[in-house]
Amino acid sequence: MPDPPKAPTPPPPPPPRDPTPPPPPPPEPVPEPELEPPRDPTPPPGRTSQPAIAPDSPPKPEPKSPVKMVTPKPPPIKKTTPPPAPPPLALGALGRKKPAKKDPPKPVRAPKPVPPPPAPATPKSPPPKPATPVLPSVPVTPHTPRVEDQVVWSMLRRRPIVGANHTAVKPTEYHMDMRRRASGETSVSGDSPGDELQHKLHRVMSLSWFPGLGGRGVTVDNVVSVLGECVRSGASARARVEATKMLAYVHTVFQRDIREPATMLLAPQLEALANDPDWHVRAQIAAALPRFGYYHQDVVMGLVARLGDVHPAVRQAAMQSLAFYHIESRDQLETVMIRLGLLSAPSGETGGSRAAGGKGGGGGGGKYRSILDDLYDQYVRREQEKVAKSVAAVQQWLTGAQYRYTKRLSSVGGGVVEGEVGEYESGAESRL
Repeated sequence: MPDPPKAPTPPPPPPPRDPTPPPPPPPEPVPEPELEPPRDPTPPPGRTSQPAIAPDSPPKPEPKSPVKMVTPKPPPIKKTTPPPAPPPLALGALGRKKPAKKDPPKPVRAPKPVPPPPAPATPKSPPPKPATPVLPSVPVTPHTPRVEDQVVWSMLRRRPIVGANHTAVKPTEYHMDMRRRASGETSVSGDSPGDELQHKLHRVMSLSWFPGLGGRGVTVDNVVSVLGECVRSGASARARVEATKMLAYVHTVFQRDIREPATMLLAPQLEALANDPDWHVRAQIAAALPRFGYYHQDVVMGLVARLGDVHPAVRQAAMQSLAFYHIESRDQLETVMIRLGLLSAPSGETGGSRAAGGKGGGGGGGKYRSILDDLYDQYVRREQEKVAKSVAAVQQWLTGAQYRYTKRLSSVGGGVVEGEVGEYESGAESRL
């Protein structure tokens, strides 16, 4: 707390004046307290000087304040320990400093290549619908063939004869390959079935031998008519053969879109089958006609007429196509030819009179009977050659077996038993 203000003391009476007053005594030093509490900002009253003549008297003590002053103690001072002295330098420390070990540099790896963006997935085209088979107009009654009926049967089942630089075309394999190609084509996403059909038509039109539509619209009927004209009178034999294949392909893919398939597909091919001078074209048409599936008398008549062709490949292709129409024996072929008017009907005569009637009968019966006789003679000759070859092979095998058997008996000991050898030879001859 601050000290209360002190009351001023009354000054003593002034002494008599002296002309030379003595100098005032020096003020007494006042000891400073360690920590002085704050005081009132008003300065204390000054001290008056003592008279010069008055005797020296001790100063009066100041009255003590009734309030006891308590000064706060200063905070204790903590002595901090000095840091330890560095160790003395040695001679070894005056040398070169060892280089600090550096970490091995990290290998720099090349950034991974950014993979290319995936290609957009294209939807697959729907598989082609299977063609609906056309039932025959005339039902065929099955019957059990006789032994002699197997003659022409075996001929019709044989593979086509390989001609000079030509192998007869197998229509089944060709058309299945074309259908696989057509179904494997990738169509653009969003295309309708009509756009896909147009794409396939343009593929046919883009072939090198295709003559073009001549300004007509791109329709199935126009493409079929141009292919038919190319089959009739193509620029080359190769173009006519390829046009025949394309007609079969167009029929397989656009069967429901063709307006008159029997007229537009079969008529030009039957005309070329009868009149084309190149045997490659005739063989190709004869092999491809059954793939259209039309049981028509003009088709059967055209194939029967090719049985007398000058080239063996054409005859073989015609026989295989007739087997597709269930004409697989001589009796069936003769019955069909009688129905078509190519042979005169038998009237119950003997074989000689029947042959004579066939030669002199109407409708060209003698020509087709000679074709059947030639086919039968060819078959008999081939069968005789087969039998002769098989007999010669068996005789050669038996000769070697007999020699080995005799040698084995002689090597065992006791010689050759004549009875056993004779019995073995007689058994071999009886088997032959």
